[in-house]
Amino acid sequence: MRFFARRGLAMVLLAAVLTPCFAADLQLYNWGDYLSQEAIKRFEAQCSCRVVQTTYGTMDEMLENVAEKGKVFDVMVPSNYAVASLAKKGLLQPLDRSKITRMNNVAKAFANPAYDPNNRYSVPYAFTSTLLGYNVDKMRELGIDTSSYKALFDPESLAKLMGRVFVINDSREVIAAALVYNGFSPNSTDPAELTAAKASIELAKPYWAGMSFSSPLANQTFGEELALGNIWIALGFSSDFFIAQSNPKAARRHIKIEYRYQQEGNVLGVDNLVIHRKSANQELAHQFINFMLDGKNSAALTNEIGSGNPNEAAKSYVRQELRSSQAIFPSPAAAKSLRQLTAWDSNVQKAFDAWWVKLKGG
Repeated sequence: MRFFARRGLAMVLLAAVLTPCFAADLQLYNWGDYLSQEAIKRFEAQCSCRVVQTTYGTMDEMLENVAEKGKVFDVMVPSNYAVASLAKKGLLQPLDRSKITRMNNVAKAFANPAYDPNNRYSVPYAFTSTLLGYNVDKMRELGIDTSSYKALFDPESLAKLMGRVFVINDSREVIAAALVYNGFSPNSTDPAELTAAKASIELAKPYWAGMSFSSPLANQTFGEELALGNIWIALGFSSDFFIAQSNPKAARRHIKIEYRYQQEGNVLGVDNLVIHRKSANQELAHQFINFMLDGKNSAALTNEIGSGNPNEAAKSYVRQELRSSQAIFPSPAAAKSLRQLTAWDSNVQKAFDAWWVKLKGG
């Protein structure tokens, strides 16, 4: 998860905690605003080496730069289906478990995942849900039901929301929402089902505004736009909405922002720490991953940005009000409606990518 609209590949220099001290910098490729400053300070207290962080805003961008353009980073933070894709392409270094002593801190529900059996390449870092966030008063005023994806795709609802809807610039997340709206699996590759989902997106697109398509709002994050009252509903990550709720602009304008699951189902995104096969600092990379598995360090990310936490040892450090949030830590009942995205066959992916590029340019 992930604070969206982390524009471009902005370089952020951060200090890191690693023991012992290394002369080299650790190159980290991460979602923007997805690294705890509190944990970084603890890094700084232990070692003088730096983490040089490059950020991205979507998995599309991340995969393009690493898998297609061949960019190399020591540690990367891909989502579940992207781990499988990168591993298949031979771009990941198998983890040396003797150097990751805190692996037992990973909750059983997140250990040995289908996308990376036995966690050969990856360690769970954080998780988010993809759902709808919205301006409470506007939705009530317009009679829009936010418990359904109809608010995002149904022309009758969209007619009330013209130009006030935002969708994240992540092709798999958008098509997943359209698939479940039509009653299909978010991982479907059935041609007829994909055609139906694409039709829903094409029908809804003229009503949308935001980072996904050309728009006067393209230079703003949806959190900022929600806080200002310029958009009223958005498809995004749960941690994005957590941050948007605390935006001081929303408070000054008395705008109440909420987010919730949809009855058709939602996507659960698990972000992971992995090491690039060509990393020049693999010892340093292993120590970084082990550090982030510490319960206190892991909890700091949840406390700062509202991401879900796959670390059992972090629970006692997470603030109580966050532990009780369904959108951050879904109950067992809610979790049953959450699905993780899986990697598509390359031919399906290429055909879909071509459609997505044409859609965005249309």
